[in-house]
Amino acid sequence: MTWFWANHFSVHQSKGNLRAMVADYEDQIRDHALGRFRDLLTVTTRHPAILRYLDNEQNALGHINENYARELMELHTLGVDGGYTQHDVQELARILTGLGINLTDQKSDKLNWVYLFINALHHPQ
Repeated sequence: MTWFWANHFSVHQSKGNLRAMVADYEDQIRDHALGRFRDLLTVTTRHPAILRYLDNEQNALGHINENYARELMELHTLGVDGGYTQHDVQELARILTGLGINLTDQKSDKLNWVYLFINALHHPQ
């Protein structure tokens, strides 16, 4: 099931510096692979690997990036014929503004990263 869900919520290690994040991302998927879809979706939504892979760290107030919103609706949840509109994608992208990552939080000799919500980059409405 981990492979199934990792393929469904796929990221590719060659984009950016994702290689270091992929093992942890798959571990998070593994921990939720047999649980509720909602929990799995939440874990993947907040993982730095998916946020970086789908360019959501560039999604900010005044600079809306629809990549992750479109993927979330089209591939991860509703499907291509899910009945949503371009306006829905844009609104979801606005909701997802401010979700980013911090790669500078070094708590040990290993690479650490954390999910962040940056209020100053969030679109308020």
